[in-house]
Amino acid sequence: MAIIPDCGHLQASSLDSLNRLARDRGWTVRCDGSGRYYVPELADLHAIWRANAGACIPLRSAMTARLLKHYLKILVLHERVAAPDGSRCYRARLMGEQTAEVVGEGTGKFYGEFVGESLLPMWNAMSDAVLAYGGPVRFVLAHDAAGFKAGEAFAAPLSTDDGRMDLILSAVRFLPVWTWKDILAHWEEDMAAMA
Repeated sequence: MAIIPDCGHLQASSLDSLNRLARDRGWTVRCDGSGRYYVPELADLHAIWRANAGACIPLRSAMTARLLKHYLKILVLHERVAAPDGSRCYRARLMGEQTAEVVGEGTGKFYGEFVGESLLPMWNAMSDAVLAYGGPVRFVLAHDAAGFKAGEAFAAPLSTDDGRMDLILSAVRFLPVWTWKDILAHWEEDMAAMA
């Protein structure tokens, strides 16, 4: 039996609660469920998820490597794991090599084993928000504290074969021309225009 680390964290029960937490704590992440993406690959993944969703959350078994073959280098499959005390943790079941180059190799590891203690609450809250939302989420985020490695991510829940919604499919693209300040300003303009 695997030892589940202490993964206590702040809960994000909605996209709005995650955005409030991010502002209050100075996290370099914001999210929305608009389905609008700056990066075409992420828009493609959103469309693939929607096409396989029908009226419900797609099954993990429907999102095959063949279906996602053009995106495997940037994909991460996350899993929510229940701890004996009733808390929950997340681990990366699979991680594409381009994502691993940026955030560190995480395949088979709990978040705290590869993202570091300072980023763990943010990563946990992001995953909580995706599962609470129940559909595709767009994130804008920075990976480094200075905000010089900024990007965009797609994340959406998947169902296990027995119907549990404990999996998240995600992909992220960090672009060298983006800074946190720039991508945040664009995201805020987008959100204001949609309001």
